[in-house]
Amino acid sequence: MSEEASEVSAEALDATARAVSLSRGLAARHRAAHQDHLAFAVHAYARTRLLAGTRREEARDAITEAAPLWGTLAENEPGLVAPCFAMVADTHARLTGPE
Repeated sequence: MSEEASEVSAEALDATARAVSLSRGLAARHRAAHQDHLAFAVHAYARTRLLAGTRREEARDAITEAAPLWGTLAENEPGLVAPCFAMVADTHARLTGPE
């Protein structure tokens, strides 16, 4: 991986970690209003780690948390999650399936 790509990966890893932290804080105060933010953030956290090829265990834990959040969103807001649901399913399969 080039130095530039490594820097971008590090920035993406940091940004998604911050997004999860912020989303958790919002969801702790008002879960119903911010569950979608948390679902998107936790999936981004998992996907970024998967694509960076680092912290696979953290990514697996995150997608395990994100999957039921996305399932609830799919039931309640199918139009909101439909465009992203295939990517969530792919991330889940890649992180929880056989290596």
